[in-house]
Amino acid sequence: MGLQESDAREIVTELSKLLGTRLNIMDSRGFIIASSDPGRIGNFHAGAYQIIEDNLDSLEISDGEIWEGAVAGQNFPIRLDGQIIGVVGITGEAEETRKYGSIIRKMTEILVLGKSREEAMYRQRTERTLYLTDWMNSPDGDISDSFIEKGKKLGVNVTEPQRIIAAYPVYGEDIPAGEAERVIQTAAARSFPDSACVAISDFLTIICPEAPDGAISAGIETMAERALKSGVRVFWGVGPASRGYLNVHENFVCAQRALSVSKRKEQPNAVFYRDLGVELISDTVSTKTKEEFFRKILGKINEESLKETVNLLSLFYRENGTLKVTAAQLGIHPNTLEYRLNKIFEVTGYNPRRYDDACLFQIAISFFNESSRFGNFNQ
Repeated sequence: MGLQESDAREIVTELSKLLGTRLNIMDSRGFIIASSDPGRIGNFHAGAYQIIEDNLDSLEISDGEIWEGAVAGQNFPIRLDGQIIGVVGITGEAEETRKYGSIIRKMTEILVLGKSREEAMYRQRTERTLYLTDWMNSPDGDISDSFIEKGKKLGVNVTEPQRIIAAYPVYGEDIPAGEAERVIQTAAARSFPDSACVAISDFLTIICPEAPDGAISAGIETMAERALKSGVRVFWGVGPASRGYLNVHENFVCAQRALSVSKRKEQPNAVFYRDLGVELISDTVSTKTKEEFFRKILGKINEESLKETVNLLSLFYRENGTLKVTAAQLGIHPNTLEYRLNKIFEVTGYNPRRYDDACLFQIAISFFNESSRFGNFNQ
């Protein structure tokens, strides 16, 4: 690793402020890349070059000595893993700078080591993110042995059963996008300790070990609570149970579909792919087609009665077509309910109690609820 100019500038600024000294940092070629005196940046420093060439532990330059680009002071190599990657110089009279020399040398090497580790961790996170993204987008069945081995080196075993959760954060302008992602990633690490979390497109994908639906729901509920405390609301979509690592892309797509329904319905709880019905086809149907279908089935109901009719039918089908239970829920007599169902049949031409027509009504109601929420079409 070579010294980054930005890191060198930060180190010079911090140490100069802390110790009240004038510092320079030279790269592995002997050129000044950071200095308390901006005018010296870019100059060649012969003293630093000598340290690098002869592998010296230090070089003191006194007044009167002539070294190209150098002034009086102490100069020390910056070593990383035993190799000289640069030189730090302290400007000033020899007697004055000697007392700071070993301290500044050590502090510089500690700071450089920290920067090196940060860079290594960043590279590893980036590589892991790219790997996980490739994994989610790999065609089913197209996972090679070399891909599996690469994952193990990155701490990801793709052959273990996995569950895919898609998360879409909603937050205010006072919360940066990166902060919202961090909140979800932290919550995911706590709820599912062996999970991986990566941002793909405009949502986050949480890859966690296979678990029963109850455990997944409990984990998501905990994540949602933690996120909400930080001002982040999250919509969740959960893919089906794992059918093997060769089907991970399909599971990823299923989680996205469940998330799409969660966002569309503004569902506060997680939406599981296994629970989807007509919603599975909704995203593939254009708004125009939905409107045409709705008008065909319920278009003859007048606008004043439409919402009441939709609510009645929704409850009727939710109660499995039981007249007595539905009537009780509506606070009316079963005979009254039967009369209203017959009236719907009379107006629309479709019988709510006939199986085939009931399917059509439920699809139309689904399209209506969706359109009412977003104002796509009205009666």
